[in-house]
Amino acid sequence: MNNKPKQSRSKSPDFGNARVLLVDDNVDLLRLMTLRLKPLNLQIQAVTSAEEALSKISVWPPDLVITDLQMPGMSGMELFDQLHQNHPMMPVIILTAHGTIPEAVDATQSGVASYLTKPFDSEALVKHMQIALQSSGFKPQQASMGGAAGVDHRWRSKIITKSPVMEDLLAQIEQLADSDCVVGFEGEPGSGKVELASALHTLSPRGDKKLAYFSCTSLPGDLLENEVFGIAAGPGSGRQSRLGLLRQAEGSSILIADFDEAPPSFVRRLMSALLENKATPVNSDSYYPIDVRALTTTAALGGYGQGVQELWEFGDR
Repeated sequence: MNNKPKQSRSKSPDFGNARVLLVDDNVDLLRLMTLRLKPLNLQIQAVTSAEEALSKISVWPPDLVITDLQMPGMSGMELFDQLHQNHPMMPVIILTAHGTIPEAVDATQSGVASYLTKPFDSEALVKHMQIALQSSGFKPQQASMGGAAGVDHRWRSKIITKSPVMEDLLAQIEQLADSDCVVGFEGEPGSGKVELASALHTLSPRGDKKLAYFSCTSLPGDLLENEVFGIAAGPGSGRQSRLGLLRQAEGSSILIADFDEAPPSFVRRLMSALLENKATPVNSDSYYPIDVRALTTTAALGGYGQGVQELWEFGDR
């Protein structure tokens, strides 16, 4: 009778149907990497040049790019530079030969998620992939009732598009949904900023609560502060107290439209309140705690960036 304990095999990680683009001019290596990664619940596409990768990404935006550093034509670092400009939240892992390690170190300092030297261990690659996806805010797709991997797309049901640019914006929204960072949507009037902000709120953990909304052009500056922060009425003041939108939106999100039209004093006060998670009513020195996520829309002004962005830096203005 054999009483030796059975050796347990480590469970393979499940990558939640993440999209991974492999880029290498070595076809045999691409084939080998695809075979090794295929059992990990990944969608995998493989291309043999950086130029082909850029073409592929325009119609099939990946969650992670794994690229060789030295390739004919555009290098892996040049590919990263292009991706970092147009898809700043897309993580990139660079594969490099031993002789180019200094270049790889420079790459990580420039924002590359990580690098591996060839030949690399499969387990090490998987670990680097896990870290890169987690750091980018990737949200794994859950299995549906039928057992197949899928995702509930009701959050984007009001957005009908076949545009690769819009799909990239929606991918950024998915990455930002779980955080509580302030997010701004920039574009021309009628470009769908409010719909995108509403979609982000719906997808977020706060999506079960109603999205609060106001426009910075709807009221003069002083009345705007009354509307948002509320009014404290002291004894004998003859004023009527009023809850502000920050209190009414407790536990939810607040969409601030036309944020670029807001008075600077209001912007500073609002951003300070959001950063400190507390606010002061008008005519009062006492604070009340707030738990609100802010979303903003602005006109297409060069100073505000493009598309979707995090706006914590406004707190210093």
